[in-house]
Amino acid sequence: MHNGNGNGAGAGRRGLPASMLLLRQAGAAACVLFAGVAASPAWAMETPPENIMPRQQAEQQWKKAAKRHVDLSPAASELRLASSVGDLDTVRRLVEEQGVSINAANQYGKTPLMMAAENGNAETVPWLLSKGADVNARTVAGCTALTLAADNNYPRVIEQLLKHEAFVNTRTRAGHTPLMSAAKYGNTDVVRLLLQKGADVNARDARGRTALMRAAEEGHEEIVKLLLAAGADPDLADEHGTTALMRAADTRHSTIARILLEHGADVDARDGTGMAALMRAAEEGNKVVASVLLKHGAKVNLQDADGETALMKAAASGSARLVRLLLEHGADTQLKDAHGRTALDVARTAKEQKMIQLLAAAGTPQAAAKTRERQE
Repeated sequence: MHNGNGNGAGAGRRGLPASMLLLRQAGAAACVLFAGVAASPAWAMETPPENIMPRQQAEQQWKKAAKRHVDLSPAASELRLASSVGDLDTVRRLVEEQGVSINAANQYGKTPLMMAAENGNAETVPWLLSKGADVNARTVAGCTALTLAADNNYPRVIEQLLKHEAFVNTRTRAGHTPLMSAAKYGNTDVVRLLLQKGADVNARDARGRTALMRAAEEGHEEIVKLLLAAGADPDLADEHGTTALMRAADTRHSTIARILLEHGADVDARDGTGMAALMRAAEEGNKVVASVLLKHGAKVNLQDADGETALMKAAASGSARLVRLLLEHGADTQLKDAHGRTALDVARTAKEQKMIQLLAAAGTPQAAAKTRERQE
């Protein structure tokens, strides 16, 4: 993804290599053709078809409506290329003098408007719209001009598209909305704008992921705050039971973990394997995230579907500092997993000598008594 300010900077890309421009035409950004999908374009209707019919049926509607717009002629190809690089004079000549269709799509369903929006050409976009470009046309992957502008961080173009009634909650075949894309790529201004324009902050993609999850795993703190302020539910889980907090723990984003917890995220929520965020942080050997979770009341002795605890996972990770932290918070050295192993057994299997010494000492009656005293 490239970032831009959306100020009509298409002229800055006129010197791009032909290979790069051809990739743009073929859909080299986030909305490329899916593997195994036939290269036929897809078009939006007046109402997003996925709102009123099953997705598979909706996709057939996009493709059926698109057939009349495919134009692979040299003139149509030139129009798409000119739109991509912001050559408005050429765009005008081709449309007004040569009669090339304003909606001429390539074999992937990409139109001149999509290519202009994808590249932030804020002068070309409104001209195409004024001449009747279909603002909600879709590629075979279900992307629209709005999706592409959101991917590439062009708020000015997004404003132009929304003024012409672009669907703010349009979805790709994978279920991604423009808000999800902007959140993933760290496009803060775009996220703010889409939220102001009514984007569904808790929309889920085909795998159950939300914009908040995407922002959390990528470490975009300001976007996480914006989404939470707009009503994002921090406890929504994807198809695997993974929450935004778990994603932050997986990717070592301790500040985001703290922000989510301060907004009510369930610190002990479990995923489909029974793992809570603390276990996931321990598996990564991340003492900083684990410390944040423990300060917010994470239960240190929870066990996952295999009976493993955070202490066992920390022992396997090789982080003596994390093991020490968990022991200070009352981690039970005597708990056993589904195979009858304790944390000490895990350390021995991993041949972590420092860990073995630490856990062996923690398992003595004297150490256990000290742990009870700290808890009291």
